[in-house]
Amino acid sequence: MDRRTGSISLVILMLLVSALPGAALAGSNDFRRGDYDNSGSVALPDAIQLLNHLFAGGASADCEDAADFDDSGSLNIADAIFLLTYLFSAGPAPA
Repeated sequence: MDRRTGSISLVILMLLVSALPGAALAGSNDFRRGDYDNSGSVALPDAIQLLNHLFAGGASADCEDAADFDDSGSLNIADAIFLLTYLFSAGPAPA
């Protein structure tokens, strides 16, 4: 897969997830590391919104500390990789 195809695939995936019911639920008051959209749970839309923010100029997280999945002090591609590994490959829980 070339870079252009990957970018198109990411945009299509973001559009599909944003159309899901509940994808943009109003926020929760509980701090939950990895919860980019402050929905109260850590799920695929969190990774998509983080990638959208990092690479496509999407909206910032309500709480950057919560979005920082690996608690490194900055948002970067590693946060999305760790989050997706946690969700789909039994990776370690958020820091």
